[in-house]
Amino acid sequence: MEIDEPVARAVGRELADDASWELLSELTALPERFGGHPGERRAADRVSTALETAGLAPEFQEFELTRWERGETTLRAGETTREAVALPYSPAAEVAGPVVDVGHGSPAEIEAADPAGAIALTTTAPPSTGRHPHRMETVGHAAEAGAAGLLFANHHPGQLPPTGTVRPETPIPCVGVSKETGDRLRDGDRRVELAVAAETAPATSQNVLATVGPETDEELLVLAHYDAHDIGEGALDNGAGIAVLVGAVRILAELSLDRLVRVAAVGCEEIGLLGSEALAEERSSPRVVVNLDGAGRFRDVRALTHGYPALADPRLQRPLAVPPGRSPVLAAPQPPPR
Repeated sequence: MEIDEPVARAVGRELADDASWELLSELTALPERFGGHPGERRAADRVSTALETAGLAPEFQEFELTRWERGETTLRAGETTREAVALPYSPAAEVAGPVVDVGHGSPAEIEAADPAGAIALTTTAPPSTGRHPHRMETVGHAAEAGAAGLLFANHHPGQLPPTGTVRPETPIPCVGVSKETGDRLRDGDRRVELAVAAETAPATSQNVLATVGPETDEELLVLAHYDAHDIGEGALDNGAGIAVLVGAVRILAELSLDRLVRVAAVGCEEIGLLGSEALAEERSSPRVVVNLDGAGRFRDVRALTHGYPALADPRLQRPLAVPPGRSPVLAAPQPPPR
């Protein structure tokens, strides 16, 4: 595919500029970018400044949420305390019971294991066949089966407990443990005591919105989330993605576009897609949405077209067969949803 000279020049200038790298460095240096917390607001302000520098006029779209505050999590097996990380929106609780392995956490596996009164143990590994149940489904089914708590064991070695949000109304404590801890609990330590300390409070988050290009009936929406979990820097998920977004906008601002491009840096993605929901409630959905989630973490560019083969052509010159009321979405590949 040939690239127009103005595009090539704009891309070349961006590749030689450190602006995106500086943005990524500054975002990951913030104490935390967790949804509804002060660090998330500081990240939004920094992204807004980057869009202003690119020549856009960003505005804030605020929305309300329930903020989750992490306390201490303790997991004891016999006389041994094992590392565990509470999943965001896990309720505060103290429970104890035997460990019951529920496999990949599908409804059939949970029913067969019968974890009533026990601490259910599942894995983040995708099953070899069938659909991969999402953690929120697993939590709901385990709670319905009477489980007192739920442990998510990483399937990657390295003493790393996984994380991931559950619903605010989740009735049982949910924590992540490492693969090594999960293996030990399956093979030896069959009874545990689990204590989770956490609080919730009303809070406000925000999306940062802008446009580039002429006002046209046909629009393109490009978005990325700038928030991150509170237990890490969020460099890949999604500091890299928001840096790619700003870099792309800097290129687009130099070009003569034939349609309007809406730009959205959304908050509170990691705690339930709250920023995207607020965006969708306020604005009509364009025909094409490009979601830069995890973009920039791989050397080669890859995109998921979510069942719309026409999007395989990056020039988008063929008409899109999009069902009424639907928007095709392009997204950078993510790890399995867990």
